[in-house]
Amino acid sequence: MPGPTRGRCARWAMPFVLPFLMIGGWGCSNNSSTTDIAASTNTAPVVTSVTASPNVVIRGGTSQITVNASDAEQDDLTYTFTPNGGSIDGSGQAATWVAPTEPGKYIITVAISDGRQTTEAWVTLTVFAPLTTLTGTLFAPGGSTDNLAGARVILRAGATDVSNDQLVRYISTTGAGPRVTFVAENVIPGTYYLEAWQDIDGDDLISNGDYYGRYGNAGAPGDNLPPLALAEGQTRFVLIQMAMIPTVGEDDTDDRDPGTDGQNIKGENDITDDWADR
Repeated sequence: MPGPTRGRCARWAMPFVLPFLMIGGWGCSNNSSTTDIAASTNTAPVVTSVTASPNVVIRGGTSQITVNASDAEQDDLTYTFTPNGGSIDGSGQAATWVAPTEPGKYIITVAISDGRQTTEAWVTLTVFAPLTTLTGTLFAPGGSTDNLAGARVILRAGATDVSNDQLVRYISTTGAGPRVTFVAENVIPGTYYLEAWQDIDGDDLISNGDYYGRYGNAGAPGDNLPPLALAEGQTRFVLIQMAMIPTVGEDDTDDRDPGTDGQNIKGENDITDDWADR
């Protein structure tokens, strides 16, 4: 009596002694059944870690993304990286991420597949603009014992029209005596104009008898100021010499308000031409 064919399904029939009765059916080989069972018991890849080194980068910088994963059936794994910003260079367990130019937080998702099932994991990175810092020293003329404690640096966005120049920020100083220092971090790259001022008489005005200085050259308050360019990621150091504004008659001066709380700087005319003779 013929049986089923090995390795494929076959129909079989068996006659019985009972008259006019035959029982039949379909049978399949063991090989086919084994394959079906293996497919149904496959397990997805297991991800141990996804790391970014470094995980904080400057815009346009790079980070190495590394994936550690395993598969119970020892299947070959493929890795697909999908960032929500920037770009990926490379494949496999390690790839390089090139950061975008826009600062912020970004997520890189990686899909690990064994050909039948896929596991996803992700890592978060931070992109920042390079830190731009302005630092410097204010100093009194050589041999002076004057105390510059409490002097402030005025960072402005304009140089000529004092009544319309925007005050970017005040920068406080540290120290005492004829030399004091200042540091301003996280300055937005650009072109600025820099003055320094010590309010000797406490009237909140740049006025006669106060100490005053400026970046670039000597000059009276309100004169055209030389520009100071700050590049992204730069740490710029400056020296500013301070001198006392000459005391003159009231009719010869027009005091200047340096600005308050980020408002526009106010005032009209230069202090006096006598300043140039100091």
